[in-house]
Amino acid sequence: HWHSQDLKSFINEPHTFIYGENQGSILNLTANAATKSREGILELVKESPVKIIKEMQHLSMPAHHDVRIEDVNMKRLGAMLWTTHENKPEDFEELLLLKGMGPRALQSLALVSEIIYGTPTRFEDPARFSFAHG
Repeated sequence: HWHSQDLKSFINEPHTFIYGENQGSILNLTANAATKSREGILELVKESPVKIIKEMQHLSMPAHHDVRIEDVNMKRLGAMLWTTHENKPEDFEELLLLKGMGPRALQSLALVSEIIYGTPTRFEDPARFSFAHG
């Protein structure tokens, strides 16, 4: 359940609180701390899809890094890079409204943005309260 009495933006801290089970660190691109991540994703989708896909195929991450190549669905990422390249979203809201931009595609873009631009992807879960389990 989500409460937003004075909603100003759907992409930057749209809720005053969320009632749910706190999951700890999650991909929360609405967090104020995710501003750089959202900007990184928008920069990423402006690049040539061919260039990004080529670079991702040769990516090698240190074992200690939180993002691994197997975390990114290359087929979905490629499809969304072409879709965004053709539609040229002007802001994050437009990006989210693109056909095919679901949670997994957005996660792939966020993870690649983290690798390329160093923008974090894990933020505290905004759930303020937990459900009771009896």
